Amino acid sequence: MKLLNPMMSTAAKGTTSGMTISNWHGINILKRKATPVRRFRSTQPANRARVGYLSRAWGYLPASDRELWRIWAAGHPREDGFGGKFLATGINAFVELNVRAMMSQSLLAEIATPPIADLNIGMATLVAIDGVGSGSTTLNFTTLGTGIAGDKIEVGVAGPFTSPGVFDGGQSYSVDAYVAGNLLTSVHTGLVAGGWYWWRVRYVKADGQASSYLKVQRKAKV
Repeated sequence: MKLLNPMMSTAAKGTTSGMTISNWHGINILKRKATPVRRFRSTQPANRARVGYLSRAWGYLPASDRELWRIWAAGHPREDGFGGKFLATGINAFVELNVRAMMSQSLLAEIATPPIADLNIGMATLVAIDGVGSGSTTLNFTTLGTGIAGDKIEVGVAGPFTSPGVFDGGQSYSVDAYVAGNLLTSVHTGLVAGGWYWWRVRYVKADGQASSYLKVQRKAKV
């Protein structure tokens, strides 16, 4: 539950007592929290295991390293959902960046200290076209700055959907692939022919820092 100007609050966002407060097309609304469909994704148990491991690993870091993470988090505020910023804690930053690094780089151990340099590469363009065979889509993208082979471009997917208007591309993505940071294309096969998919990409450095997403919608080749 998030509040803007608590006590005599003028804005709220989140869920409490089975009710969800949100904003729909500029209108503040209150609705009963929907019960989501249970989805099994192979990445979920692995991510929970990573988070549990990293939460314990935080306690074994030297005090000097934990302080470095606190300093890094203080210098990298996060969006608060209202267009403002909030400061994450050191353990939040440690877990977040390490989960990304573990996933993208297939690491089996944590990175003990925060990044020395900030992310200076992002995504510039993203275009989806038909692939070679039925049920395929090819993504072409470019980066702001020069991509590095040791980094990754994370490709996420949502779908299939029966029409382009069923899903707005805002959530419920799963990671479909990681490609080398210096590559500019990603080929995806085995999709439902004629099904609508949302795709998103972001640049992920080897240290876990990530750019903003670019998104595109495309029907898989019939």
